[in-house]
Amino acid sequence: MKKGDIFILGLLIVAIISWFVMDNFLSGSGNKQVVIQVNGEHYQTLTLENDQRFKITYPENKYIEIAIKNKNVWVVDETVDCPRKICVKTGKISKAGQSIVCLPNKAVIYIKEEQVSNVDEVVF
Repeated sequence: MKKGDIFILGLLIVAIISWFVMDNFLSGSGNKQVVIQVNGEHYQTLTLENDQRFKITYPENKYIEIAIKNKNVWVVDETVDCPRKICVKTGKISKAGQSIVCLPNKAVIYIKEEQVSNVDEVVF
């Protein structure tokens, strides 16, 4: 290995460690909310702070059961015709920008973060 190869490898290692630290340990200061959309329309917005369980109901007594606990959200169960149950297999999400999508049911669950700022206005 040459000096340039070692430099690039070191730079790559520093970038990976920085990304890992920022992604896992430096959480945003904003308020995280769970947004649920059904058929492309807003269904409900919930806070990630309160533990709760609820169902999105569909005709013929079918539903998607969603749980929020320990600042994580996931689909517990669904009884709508979804052959692969990908929404259930997605698992828990907890970071802004992550989502759970159930295409057969046209349901999208995602987390958004509203940034809290002390700045009233920025002038250039």
